[in-house]
Amino acid sequence: MELTELVKLADQLPKKEKESILAIIDLKVDSDMEKVLSKIENLDKSMRELINAQEKKSDNRFKNIDNQFKIILLVLSILGIMITIFKFLS
Repeated sequence: MELTELVKLADQLPKKEKESILAIIDLKVDSDMEKVLSKIENLDKSMRELINAQEKKSDNRFKNIDNQFKIILLVLSILGIMITIFKFLS
């Protein structure tokens, strides 16, 4: 039922009945809104947990890449030193 239809029907009722019905409708709307807000909060909490998990994974991957880069740099430095020593000795 659309809101305009509801307003037309409510205008036809006596004042006390109209107020009672509108109060019941308000209670129902408030109850439904609380449920919706609760579900939204649960979704927000779940999304935050997923984002935090992804951030931790990303941090670990960057640490691994950083360590691998340092190892490669160390190996290249050692090779450079060895080549320099062999050239100097020969």
